[in-house]
Amino acid sequence: MTQHIYKFPEVSRHIYDIDSFEILDNLKLKLSNNISFLPAHLKDFEFLKINESVLIKQMKESGIKYNSHKKHRNFILPSSWNCYYIYLGYKILCIDVNRIEALLNFQSERYEGNHYGAADNFIGLVEFTLYQFVSTMNFFKEDERLEKIMNWVKECRKLSLTKSTLKNKKSKEIIIVFHEEAIATIIIKRLKEYFPKEEREIINDIIIKGKFAIPLTFIGNQNQLVEFFKRLRYNKMIKHESNHILTLWIINNFKIQNKNSELKELKYESVLEILRKHTKSVEPSKSNRILDDIAPFIRKENRKLDIK
Repeated sequence: MTQHIYKFPEVSRHIYDIDSFEILDNLKLKLSNNISFLPAHLKDFEFLKINESVLIKQMKESGIKYNSHKKHRNFILPSSWNCYYIYLGYKILCIDVNRIEALLNFQSERYEGNHYGAADNFIGLVEFTLYQFVSTMNFFKEDERLEKIMNWVKECRKLSLTKSTLKNKKSKEIIIVFHEEAIATIIIKRLKEYFPKEEREIINDIIIKGKFAIPLTFIGNQNQLVEFFKRLRYNKMIKHESNHILTLWIINNFKIQNKNSELKELKYESVLEILRKHTKSVEPSKSNRILDDIAPFIRKENRKLDIK
């Protein structure tokens, strides 16, 4: 007799997705293992059943076929739904405490906005609505989870202030300068290979003359483009005021076209991370580096001290 192995539907998920059914199951497991901490009126887990009923109701109203999702316990909750902060809060209560800030970073880049926070105010949603919700549900007195939330908020506030200050600088200040004009000419000529033909004529205006135009479309990965300018920097081929200035210059002047021909805007935080860090997680592999015959790769221990 032939044995038939059931194959579950393939679902593309990330560890930091708001996977609603999985979150409810994880929270129930955590509460079950620590039931003595719960108030008496919550020990029957009725509130989790209500959450799931409301979730299924909204899925129905949104025209989503919920039976398969319910059976296999998978559904990525849209951040545009008003119950989003509840499930994000539940996930924060269950996830490894050291991953909370990474979770919030991941969600901040994908947040679409809902009744409790506009699309451009994820920080506000986290600082007030989410923090209050997690505080209310903090039955196990895990205050480090609340501290992680507020640490993330404080860092984002500082970053927003820095970005605001930089954006208020005059455009003539947000430039990079090549140490040698001859080197600049060679770099421009070779760099053009990575841009659409219709954009190649204005590369010189942006990189050499410092004129602002529409962002140029780099055909490749973000870390390839950013790491190239990083090599120009530590090879002393360009000079600029700070990593923040170089980051701002890059995100203002370039966008990415990936292998699926999708256009992506560059994110300030991720560009700055590539410029600052010297690890395999942010830098492209040897085979993926661009123009390393012009700006050679130098091992991190041999690079001169980077600017801030």
